[in-house]
Amino acid sequence: MSKKKTADTAEQAPLSRRQKRRRKRYEKNIGPDIRYRGPLSYRSLKILAWVCLALSQVLVLMNLNIKIDPSCESLYGSWPRILSLLFRLALPFFLVGNFALILDKRESYARQLLRYGLLSAAVLVVCLLVYNRYILGVTALFMGGREAARTAIGKAFSFVSGGRGFLSFNIFIDLFLCTLFMFLLNYRPKKILKGKWTIVLRVLSILPVAYETASIVLKILSSLGEITLPLWVFPLLTTKPPMTFFAFIAMALFIKFRERVFIKMGGTHEQYGDFLKTRRNSLHFSVFIAVTFVIAAILDVIGMIFLASAISVLMGIPESDYVDLFTKVQSWGIGDSVILVAAAPVMLLFSYTRTHKNNLIDLALPIVGIVFIVVIYVEGIYQSLTMLAASAANSVIESIMP
Repeated sequence: MSKKKTADTAEQAPLSRRQKRRRKRYEKNIGPDIRYRGPLSYRSLKILAWVCLALSQVLVLMNLNIKIDPSCESLYGSWPRILSLLFRLALPFFLVGNFALILDKRESYARQLLRYGLLSAAVLVVCLLVYNRYILGVTALFMGGREAARTAIGKAFSFVSGGRGFLSFNIFIDLFLCTLFMFLLNYRPKKILKGKWTIVLRVLSILPVAYETASIVLKILSSLGEITLPLWVFPLLTTKPPMTFFAFIAMALFIKFRERVFIKMGGTHEQYGDFLKTRRNSLHFSVFIAVTFVIAAILDVIGMIFLASAISVLMGIPESDYVDLFTKVQSWGIGDSVILVAAAPVMLLFSYTRTHKNNLIDLALPIVGIVFIVVIYVEGIYQSLTMLAASAANSVIESIMP
């Protein structure tokens, strides 16, 4: 009898001020849904991402043309800078679009992991094939051997990369790692690793973070000339700036934290699944993304200034070299997340609950995007070869003219 009375007393214990706020917020969240729903869906973000990714490839060809003919730099004007920003916008749009599919349970973790794992491997295989079969093979014919060709190609890549010592372009690696992190953090097993063993998955979520960290360290050491990265490593490097990855982690933790609070306030996992499909939570998530993007951009700029200042003090770099120092720090990805400010307003128009009945467009979108990129490269290489041939012809004419 005394035990029952003690239990009743514990149940009737007054809530703290913080618990009252959480209870009030919980009761408001499970109330009638709101009417607002953003006009942009996951498909809209993916279309924007593919357009940004395809158009940004023109930047590679522009840089190649500038190497061939430096006068092109003045001809292109500010377009290289604009295209560089488009490439940085592609990844946030891809990441949030994938988030939408997972939150709305329209696509499983396994399907996304398989897709981006295969695409990452495909980029790696194609790069190795093109390098070993064509670039190295053709160069070896002119250099008299594969070793001499490797040395010449290494110098050429260092020149193209602007002295950074690396090229990072496989955006599918980033998408695979982010999906894997989301899976290990939020997936609830039904057969294996159930119950308390789920902690194993949560601990393993550090692996994608470790991969990202290792990639950043390799980029820094390579740009400083401490190590020389082999060319086969380039397709395995991540492309996103560090602060963009931390913004993604914040989004994943936001979903996990809301689930814990929801369960603690008396809800069930099934009810939380239903809550994720509400327009109210969709709006909350969109606002959180927008705010997170702005904060990440501000912190990234502060971090770039602080790091560059610290390096200048420690190494005694004069103020006249600050521009080169900032360029070096930015090559590590620090300071590149400022583009998230431009993506923040788009997030306020986004709703992950907005869906589409026809899934054929989703299946065709990657194919169309890849074909678009291939066409850009074919046409761009043709233009570069034409420019190179014209430059060579002019040199010959000038040499034979009196």
